[in-house]
Amino acid sequence: GIFDTYPDLVYATCFLDALIYLFLPQICILIIRLVQRRPLLHRMAGRSVVIGDCPWVAQSAEAFLSKVLACSYSIASAAVFSGNPADHLVHRMTHRVVRGALLACGRPDGRLCALTTLENSVCLSVNQASSIQSLGGTCESLTIGHNPYKLPLSTHAVFLKGSRPEYLCEYLLRGDADKPGSTLKPMSSGSLLGEYSNLLAAGDAEERNDAPAGTIESFLRRDASLRQNAEGQAQLSEAYRMLDATEGTGISCEVLHEALSIVGKEMSSANTRRIFDQFDLTSSGKIAAVQAKRIISMDIAELFRVSQSGGVNGSAGSG
Repeated sequence: GIFDTYPDLVYATCFLDALIYLFLPQICILIIRLVQRRPLLHRMAGRSVVIGDCPWVAQSAEAFLSKVLACSYSIASAAVFSGNPADHLVHRMTHRVVRGALLACGRPDGRLCALTTLENSVCLSVNQASSIQSLGGTCESLTIGHNPYKLPLSTHAVFLKGSRPEYLCEYLLRGDADKPGSTLKPMSSGSLLGEYSNLLAAGDAEERNDAPAGTIESFLRRDASLRQNAEGQAQLSEAYRMLDATEGTGISCEVLHEALSIVGKEMSSANTRRIFDQFDLTSSGKIAAVQAKRIISMDIAELFRVSQSGGVNGSAGSG
């Protein structure tokens, strides 16, 4: 046979078979990574997990994860560390970054002014750790937070749902705010602040009352004109007369919506319903005329705040 003709082929075949047997674990891992579409050059052993958050969260998560992995086999285990991304994580951990390390960081919601600086510090730490590369690979960074914006250098991002109502600037920046399913375009807190500054600049550029539609100035100036000129007073009086005419049977949500339209404070049906429900304390579907007059006397900014958060100075139904 062929092996009798070429006896060296037997040794070559046996050597190849031994190589496959020797590197079979690595070959299986590469096949799994190909199926899962994961980076092929990540380290196959000695994995490490770094948890970045405020000290009490990071240390609690580190203790929990290390105890979970305490009874695992060495090949399936991982070294767990923790650090504060706004303080010492960069100095303690970034020089240890290797291919395949996992960096999980809690990310504050920088859209709130009180947390903007803290979020920037966290993002800077994550970006610095994700910039350290070896053979084209780096750590897998994961951020968890409410801001629906993924960092360009992070591998994964988990966005948590929140119950915080929108600010007026977020409502205006959404564009078709009353369109069902409309959402604000995901952007970093710095970009959001820039868009808001542009929104204010567009209003400041118009000294006349014809401010661009959709800006804060256009809403506020329209509301101010209703209070100052005679036409606005006439519209307000007309709305009051309509409310007084239906006072005996109570004011319904539809009548309130019509009264708001008369005075030029256009609100969507959904927003009007949310405002109405805040004053309808008995859920009877009717409110008193004095409450309806209080609603149409609010400025547009206060109306939007009530429709999003619910409640007027702590008590919607008082007065």
